[in-house]
Amino acid sequence: MDTQKLKGKMAEKNVTQKDLAHTLNVTENTFSSKLSGKREFSLSEVRKISQRLSLTKDEMVTIFLC
Repeated sequence: MDTQKLKGKMAEKNVTQKDLAHTLNVTENTFSSKLSGKREFSLSEVRKISQRLSLTKDEMVTIFLC
């Protein structure tokens, strides 16, 4: 996962970690663990984040699969 690109998209869309934690229905600590790579995002979480940040398919692949 490319954390820096994800954080860049979050900043671009003015979306906080708290916002995405709420979108995923997880705690901020859980989201932080996923963002730092200690835990993995599920496919459904990747979809929700992609929708929330209006990611293109290419951006989604670049961020989550590289």
